[in-house]
Amino acid sequence: MDSQLGTRGKHLQRFHFRASLYKQINPFPTQNPALHGVMNQRRKLQQLIFNHLAWAVGSVKPMTELVNLSLTLPLAQFTKMKSRIDVGIVIDLEPARTEDPALSIAGAVQSQKLAVRAISQLQSLPGGDIKLLCDTVVDSVRELTGYDRVMFYKFHEDEHGEVIAENKRDDLEPYIDLHYPSMDIPQASRFLLTQNRVRMIVDCHAIPVRVIQDEGLMKPLCLVGSTLRAPHGCHAQYMENMGTIASLAMAVIIHGNDEEVIDGRNSMRLWGLVVCHHTSSRCIPFPLRYACEFLIQAFGLQLNMELQLASQLLEKHVLRMHLRSSFKAFLEVVKSRSLPWENAEMDAIHSLAS
Repeated sequence: MDSQLGTRGKHLQRFHFRASLYKQINPFPTQNPALHGVMNQRRKLQQLIFNHLAWAVGSVKPMTELVNLSLTLPLAQFTKMKSRIDVGIVIDLEPARTEDPALSIAGAVQSQKLAVRAISQLQSLPGGDIKLLCDTVVDSVRELTGYDRVMFYKFHEDEHGEVIAENKRDDLEPYIDLHYPSMDIPQASRFLLTQNRVRMIVDCHAIPVRVIQDEGLMKPLCLVGSTLRAPHGCHAQYMENMGTIASLAMAVIIHGNDEEVIDGRNSMRLWGLVVCHHTSSRCIPFPLRYACEFLIQAFGLQLNMELQLASQLLEKHVLRMHLRSSFKAFLEVVKSRSLPWENAEMDAIHSLAS
């Protein structure tokens, strides 16, 4: 990624830095077999952290890299992002400001360090409080990105949305606890967010550029994975009506229910969104967006663990209440009778007591 980092000494320094950051993440020791599913999520979290740190220190490259291109203008630097479609590869060339510290190797590493620190903070929170978890990730994203407003938008079972956490500029109107109909974010948009989990709009007032494609292509190019894809006109108008010029949306994906199994694996479900709004145009460079995506993926794993534990506790509570009500009903029957108990009644007592 950078020719100045090719020496063996610097690679060793980076590996040591990666290892030291990886050790900051708790190993989550446990011997309880009931928490096996939760432990799998924690191992995934550890692997996720290791992969992102490996990229940050230069030992692994994602499908994004800095490239120099000769244009009609003087030499310009771009961030190149590739996405696969049915007929080939779409390459986005995002202009990169060379003076932006976040685009340097040191800036990328610093972004990852901030994300790791935020993840460590999430892991240090007391268990059983999903609201606190959402509040913390919203605070961390706003600290990382500097947007005027950062919200956590949760999808309920009936698919309507609710803002359950918010960190904003003091003079802005609060959106916390507001509910929105399911059509506020249509199913098509939700599907796109599961495919391209980070969506940035720099300026909703920007004039879209027409895509010119080769006549040999039989159908229009699919730009679902493009980071430079222009927002739909309706969405741009929606943003303007809210007084928002720039936005950043990041999908929070969790595992589906046990009943939702595809090819032997639990399906993935869009549980919510971390949404950032800004009242003026704002562009977050790729290394910082990558760090935010890293944070949101780790948050999703942490959230999945909390939801699994909450579900187990609810099942135990329901079972306990069912047993209590059954035993009370049985006692009422016993009290109403003076005859000796039959074998079936004795068996029922033993089954309730076991």
